[in-house]
Amino acid sequence: MMRKIILFFLLASAVMSALFGSYFAIRDLLFLKNGKQTIATVISYRQFPPLDPDSLNDVMYAPVFSFTDERGTSHTVISNVRSNNVSSETGQTIRIVYDPQQPDQATILQTLWIAPLILFCLSAAGFVAWFVFKHFWKA
Repeated sequence: MMRKIILFFLLASAVMSALFGSYFAIRDLLFLKNGKQTIATVISYRQFPPLDPDSLNDVMYAPVFSFTDERGTSHTVISNVRSNNVSSETGQTIRIVYDPQQPDQATILQTLWIAPLILFCLSAAGFVAWFVFKHFWKA
């Protein structure tokens, strides 16, 4: 009985990861199709405090970049992707994608595929684990 529960859990998590990964991939493809690409300049970094107040190692940073849209309007955006180190130098140019209807929702192009990639990797790992347990685990 435990074997069936584990197999079901592995298969269900693999399928769910694949479905969510597909959703995010389609969303990102549509964003690329309908969005505009341009060059932005990293102007600073915003520091976000750690979730655990006793930890100094969990400080996160998000680049703040500026760009000019196709109408000539200047925008400053805080990236929605954070990391525990500063990944670009201030003044460095980066490629971004923005929605012409909502230019303040711009995204750094190289970070666009992070969610689908992680979810597809989790899905693949779940399918491999399911296959191994199904065919090689003898209860």
